[in-house]
Parts: sequence; C-alpha cells; structure tokens
Amino acid sequence: MVLGVQWLACLGPSLWDFEKLKMEFKYGGQRVVLRGTQKSDMEWIGGKRFQQSLHKFAQLFTLQVHPVSVPVSLCVVENPSLVIQQLLNEYTNIFAKPKTFPPHRELDHRILLKPGIAPVHVRPYRYPVLQTNVIEEVVKETVQSGAVRPSHSPYSSPIVLVKKKDGTCRLCVDYRQLNKSTVLDKFFIPVIEELLNELHGSVIYSEIDL
Repeated sequence: MVLGVQWLACLGPSLWDFEKLKMEFKYGGQRVVLRGTQKSDMEWIGGKRFQQSLHKFAQLFTLQVHPVSVPVSLCVVENPSLVIQQLLNEYTNIFAKPKTFPPHRELDHRILLKPGIAPVHVRPYRYPVLQTNVIEEVVKETVQSGAVRPSHSPYSSPIVLVKKKDGTCRLCVDYRQLNKSTVLDKFFIPVIEELLNELHGSVIYSEIDL
C-alpha cells in the first residue's frame, strides 16, 4: 500500500518503526496501527484477477513490487544507423533529390507585376574569387540535377552566398527589386467558427490543425 505525502501530512505526529514495519498515529481520536508483513512468499496477482477483485468491492490491496530483469537486446537497438538506413531505403522516392521540374498542378505559381512595370533586370554583384568558384560549382551541380535550367527571360536577379552553421554556403537569390514590382497575393483569414466545425468529432490533433 502506497501512502501519499498529502495524506500523511494530515495525520499530524506519527510514530514509525521501520525494523518492525509498524506505523502508529491518531485518527478521529482513536489510535491506529499499520503493520507490514515480512513474508517473502507474497502472492502474485494479475491484471484480470485485480479487476475481478475490484468488482467485489474490495477496499484494500497489498502490493509488492519485484524487480524484473529484461535482456539488453530488448531495450537497446544494436545498430541505430542500420534501422535508419532501412527506413531511408523504404522511402527512397521521398528522400531522393529532385531531378526534374515539379509537375503542373491545378494552380501553378505565377508572378503578377504592377501595371506599367518593365521587366526587372538587376546586374550581378561583384564576388571575390573564392565565392565565384563556389557559385559556379553550385550552379553546375543544380543544372546537372535538373532542378534548374538556363533562362532566356528578360528578368534577372542577383545571387548571394549565405554562410551556414557547418561552414558551407547556401546560394540565395536577391528578389528584393522584383518584390517591389509584384502584386501581392491576398489571403483572407478564414472564419474561426467554420474551422471549428471541420474539427468536430476529431480526437487527435497536430500542429497543422493549429
């Protein structure tokens, strides 16, 4: 039987004897003594029998916790990298690098310019020799992978290199001039009551639902 701290605090002064497994206190003006057992042949009780005893309006259960040794192989994965690699192999199509342009969707992305705006054409920035080599290498790899293709458009935006935490550089396009001439899309905030109606009956939620 587990005695909670909150319950023990309401007893006031009490007398403990851990050698004899005895506890004495006064409750309702009467002396109460709780005694523990020192027998080691305690009876095991399973979950099904425990439920049956509850249905018989049992008021007290004596529980004994026994340490159970579990083989290490059941608790620790011997080779975590092997498990991860199996997962990557199972979903190769998801983790593969893109080699083609994305397929046409129901609504393709488009950029609308303000009326009377000429095509935005910004000259490239000046780069040090080291950055120039990095840019050429990144562009070459991206073209070979099929993610980009040579452009014959009258529009042009410069690129910049941004350092990442691992010391490598990320290629970014400076679209600031183009953004100034673009008609911004407007997305109205949906009605909260309609969103709550869609979640009616749901039990498990994710961050996407938020």
